[in-house]
Amino acid sequence: IPESVRVIEDNAFRQSVSITYLLFASNSRLEKIGENAFRDCTGLLATVTIPSSLVDLGVSAFEGSTFQSLLFEKNSQLLTISNRAFYAVPIQTELTIPSSVKVIGISAFSYTKTFFTLSFESNSNLEIIDSYAFKAWQSGCCSFTGGISGIVTFPASLKVISSGAFEYCFSLKTVQFEANSMLQTIRSRAFAMAYNSGISSITFPPSLELIESQAFDKSA
Repeated sequence: IPESVRVIEDNAFRQSVSITYLLFASNSRLEKIGENAFRDCTGLLATVTIPSSLVDLGVSAFEGSTFQSLLFEKNSQLLTISNRAFYAVPIQTELTIPSSVKVIGISAFSYTKTFFTLSFESNSNLEIIDSYAFKAWQSGCCSFTGGISGIVTFPASLKVISSGAFEYCFSLKTVQFEANSMLQTIRSRAFAMAYNSGISSITFPPSLELIESQAFDKSA
């Protein structure tokens, strides 16, 4: 995508299965990727790097596409990772959320069917991880695959972990919170149903006010 492009509109490349690589020019001035813009691009391979200039990432922008690594350029201006933006994208490496992001939307990274680690840039501004944001894939009654693995350290700025945000992430072992955490609420089923092994270590911050029903149901 040439650096001159500022907007990619809704459905621009939807179901373009012959696209194998997506590269944004260095010094890209891209500001907006519309809804479903690259949805179901099932030929995409390797890594997609989101340019730092991007401000608006549409709902389901990359849903169902098949690249396996997602990077954000340094000094990202992105404020929100929209609902289902990367739903069912098979990320297989570390995912680092830019410090500019304040909200990770509903099902933004859910149903990946692959395992990946999650980290946050220093000086994060993240406030909300919305419902089912990282929910793992469920096939059948008690069969799950993919989702967050290992250790997650949530940034101090985070205030709400919403319902089902990490549901079925059975490879998530340790949950940590940065010093001076502002976390207030862990909503229902946020870390529920990690049947196979579950979380072995979590220390709640003193700022926490509410843990809703079934927040950690069958997760230990």
